[in-house]
Amino acid sequence: MYLLFFSILADMMSIYDPIKPLPLNQLEFRQIILKGRHTKKLSIYPRTLQGHKVRSFEKEWFNKFEWLEYSSGIDAAFCFHCRKFSVLQRK
Repeated sequence: MYLLFFSILADMMSIYDPIKPLPLNQLEFRQIILKGRHTKKLSIYPRTLQGHKVRSFEKEWFNKFEWLEYSSGIDAAFCFHCRKFSVLQRK
């Protein structure tokens, strides 16, 4: 349990986590783009009850959707291209 907590905490502190604002520095921004999408592969993802169904992120989605990235910090998925190249993000 503690190992999972520290793994999530370290992930949230990473500059590559999708919840982090994009750097204004062009070199740092380029580094993030060259690294590519953030694919945090966990053995088990958090489960959420929505209505009468239990749902969770599936690591197979990384292979199915090349644009998908995941933040374990907030248990949310994002579109890599939308987040990195949105005009609103870069202002």
